[in-house]
Amino acid sequence: MRFSATSLLITLIFTTLLVVILQLILTHRKVYRTLRLDFLLAFVTIILLRLFLPVEFAFTHTIASHWLLPNLYKFNETVLFSFQQTIVTVRFLLITVWTVGALIMLAWNIRMMLKVHSFSKKLSKKIATATLKEQPITVYRRIPVYQIDHLGSPFVIGIRHPKIIISRQTLAAEELKYILQHEYLHIVNHDILKKYLAALLTCLYWWFIPIYFLKQQVSLIIEMNTDQQTIAQCQNSNCFDYTTALVTVSRKLHQKQQMIREDQHLLPHFTIYEQNTLAQRINFLLEGHRVKHTPRWVLLGLVILPIMMTSIIIEPSFQDEDTIRGTYELKQQEGTYLLQEGDQYFLYIDHQRLGKVSQPDHPSLAGIEVRKAEEE
Repeated sequence: MRFSATSLLITLIFTTLLVVILQLILTHRKVYRTLRLDFLLAFVTIILLRLFLPVEFAFTHTIASHWLLPNLYKFNETVLFSFQQTIVTVRFLLITVWTVGALIMLAWNIRMMLKVHSFSKKLSKKIATATLKEQPITVYRRIPVYQIDHLGSPFVIGIRHPKIIISRQTLAAEELKYILQHEYLHIVNHDILKKYLAALLTCLYWWFIPIYFLKQQVSLIIEMNTDQQTIAQCQNSNCFDYTTALVTVSRKLHQKQQMIREDQHLLPHFTIYEQNTLAQRINFLLEGHRVKHTPRWVLLGLVILPIMMTSIIIEPSFQDEDTIRGTYELKQQEGTYLLQEGDQYFLYIDHQRLGKVSQPDHPSLAGIEVRKAEEE
């Protein structure tokens, strides 16, 4: 594996294309009847892995670029100014801005994570155990559930010691059952860690606009996956009851003005505040509630994606002036020939003798006219 500017460029091009395709899939209801979660999870995993490994492999085929990339490389090496014996080129400036921006984004995300951790430590009141036992669910016995005064969407907090957080509001038994099951599955699936990884990618590629769309897509697919698992694991439940609970809880949240101030993009939620996102989740459940898996032939097509994303790389094809100085291009033209003097051959270019040729039958001299000394 080898990292290069061109391998990064190819990665960004393919990522942009796949993010657009994924967005089209997520916004077209008819597609939900064919492409289910197994496809979406595999699709987004391929994109994320490629972003984490923007490298070229041994089997990668190289395509030469004779104009665009050579000129781009030359532009990157343009000297802008010098400062204390440091020559600042366009490439150096871009790398510096990229690094500083990534560090700023990383610091901001760490700050948000610390705020979330601080919030977790301040939780004080756990829901009464009797309340939980009244529900026909037993999977929460090892996960503490907390109530908070601020109204907000139920969510999960903590990686090593996870907690389920719900707001202090009136919830029907059916709603509470779905909420607790949904949040518990976020813990089982390690969805908080997945969101942290998505946030890390955003820090690394903060200047790459499609990364923000990808981040939203990852969050949506995580919720879609948990929605489907919740329906499958809740006894005597169906998608219509579950979607009704989603809409009801979301309506209760929007009727209140006071929202919890945790950093939402780092935490998985029972409901997501954006109405379009909630509508997509509901449509996905309703359109494909009888379809559990994507057809195998479609999944087999996914094998093409990682091969396609790693099999081609475009490299600039140009000659360094310092390297080619004092050299000549051999081609059939007037004044270029080999002069034979007995058993010796001499190369002439523009009728000027350049030197003796030890291998006159070398392939590089194919097509070059051979003259004898008497002709000269």
